[in-house]
Amino acid sequence: MGDVRTRLGGRVAVGVVAALMVGVGVAPAAHAAAVAPLLGDETVVGGQRIQAATVLETGLYLTERVDTDAYFRVDRTVPGSTIWVAVSVVEDQPTFDSFVPAMLAEGNHADDCGSFDSKALRAGGESSFRTGSLSTRQVDRTDPTSAEAVQACTEAEYVVVKLPARGREPEMPAGTPVQLLVWEEAPVVDAADLPAPQRPSWDGPRVADERTEVVAGTSSADAPVLEDGSYVVTVPPLDNAIVGIRLDWGQHAEIAARPVEAIGGGLEVGAQWHMPLGSHYPEYGDSDNQRLYPEMDALDVTSRQGVEWMSPTVAYRDLETAPYGAAAAPGVYLLELDGQQRDGVQLELDVQAAGEVSGAPTYDEAGADLAPMPEITADQEEAGDVGGGTGDDAAEPVDSRPWAAILGLFMGAGVFTVAGVVSWGRARPTGRAR
Repeated sequence: MGDVRTRLGGRVAVGVVAALMVGVGVAPAAHAAAVAPLLGDETVVGGQRIQAATVLETGLYLTERVDTDAYFRVDRTVPGSTIWVAVSVVEDQPTFDSFVPAMLAEGNHADDCGSFDSKALRAGGESSFRTGSLSTRQVDRTDPTSAEAVQACTEAEYVVVKLPARGREPEMPAGTPVQLLVWEEAPVVDAADLPAPQRPSWDGPRVADERTEVVAGTSSADAPVLEDGSYVVTVPPLDNAIVGIRLDWGQHAEIAARPVEAIGGGLEVGAQWHMPLGSHYPEYGDSDNQRLYPEMDALDVTSRQGVEWMSPTVAYRDLETAPYGAAAAPGVYLLELDGQQRDGVQLELDVQAAGEVSGAPTYDEAGADLAPMPEITADQEEAGDVGGGTGDDAAEPVDSRPWAAILGLFMGAGVFTVAGVVSWGRARPTGRAR
């Protein structure tokens, strides 16, 4: 087996960062013009053959896009467990390059449990931060043969994850950072008794007397985690802005959004969710799953009317119905806002984690020693978790990016590769195997 890796004393932050800081709008918080480095505990290099795949355990890893196929192996240590591999990519400039990882049961291409189009890490085109999800218990209901493949993956002693080589006319260059979240989820003893996925209903977050201005992130590494409250967030010119909200079993996120001031031009701010296990919603160009997943209408910034955004409800059985990844685990759900405005726009956000905590699965004792699910975000303390107080209790604006000082050293138009060490603490989600 191949096993090429570098272990560092803390969590690594690696990415391609343009050292240009901009201020947007009326007295906005500072915002980086490039995507924040992804986080990882180890840097790894994939094997060039299935038989030489680099072995990975539960954890968060950093690798790079290369000119050849790269293979990674994840062993199943508990029979009946679920193996997850979430893949995230950051680019200095967004591209439409196709990048579709695959998950193979024991390296057998005939038993492909993760490369269906519905689970592809698709090119965003409008975003430099992209996520995708692979799982041994996800069924592609558009493919009549997928159930057999998933059975093979569920019973396999190991799976091999393939990161494909660049195409003949690649747009995503070699060296593009790739993050791999690996997790072996313990078997669940009461899956059939857990609540079926349900479409969330809007309760409406409370509007605070005063708003807290927060610095939005550009990837999972620097996104601030918001508590219930009212905020002002800047979406920079022709760029993305990402904020997070922590959800537990049975909860869904509710965000009411409107521009601070209506602006002309007929442009909009789009929105999508990135799940803790890598998948995103809505899938680009897809609206097939509106029965259970809420619509994500674009925000018209030419008026103050606003829009309401909801995440899917966190449910273990969400994989049964979700064709494109799932809200199948608690954790930080990331809302990505994509702006079209050349001058940027400031938004008012009223945020709430809605719904009672319920529906946590019971994990088999056989998986009691399995490690908890890693998180692709910095922990709340490191990320500058922002409270939503009112009046004199309102939190001060927080720059949530631990690497902002590094960027300041490299002001200019050049593009730099930034490596830093970021301390990390892991939060164990409710209901996870201990």
